[in-house]
Amino acid sequence: MSAIIDPIAGIASRLKQSFDPWYEAPIEVWEHFASLCEFVSFRKNEIMKEAGAVERSGYFILSGAAGLFVWRDGNCVCLELAFEGEFFADSMSLYTEQVSDVEARAIEDCDMLRISAENIALLKQSEMGRMLFLIA
Repeated sequence: MSAIIDPIAGIASRLKQSFDPWYEAPIEVWEHFASLCEFVSFRKNEIMKEAGAVERSGYFILSGAAGLFVWRDGNCVCLELAFEGEFFADSMSLYTEQVSDVEARAIEDCDMLRISAENIALLKQSEMGRMLFLIA
């Protein structure tokens, strides 16, 4: 008889492991976080958020890499790169709910957890959730 693997527990463990160097939160906090996320995949060069739009989600990169880019004088300028085990978003747009000229794009094939702005608001209703959001 094979064991049943709880995907939330596995993801929560991965989140905790990635985050513990900065702040050690109990696994239950990460289980709650993981329950608010959905699994998504992006292909290399796929745009995750267009320039001129509002960021509506935050991401945790399970595999792959992504970047934030702006166009200046006809050139694509990289502002930030994020890799496996890191949180990723057009953070300023996500926090302010304002349009930005930043484009978010997968720079490799990626598997990610996506948490919506609405679920981030739910997460931030607890003191520990607010702490994790600010540190991330």
